[in-house]
Amino acid sequence: MNLHKLELSSVDGTKLNLEALYQIVYSGFTEAKDEKTGELRRVVKGNGSHSR
Repeated sequence: MNLHKLELSSVDGTKLNLEALYQIVYSGFTEAKDEKTGELRRVVKGNGSHSR
């Protein structure tokens, strides 16, 4: 049996999925400033029920 390793570089696929989701449910996103670059980027809104 030959096992094939999966590549762990799915960033582009993730960006495509988030862009498609934004097109469907734009109200679930907000903009946030990237602390490193200072650029605005879209992020998924949280629901405020984080438990740590």
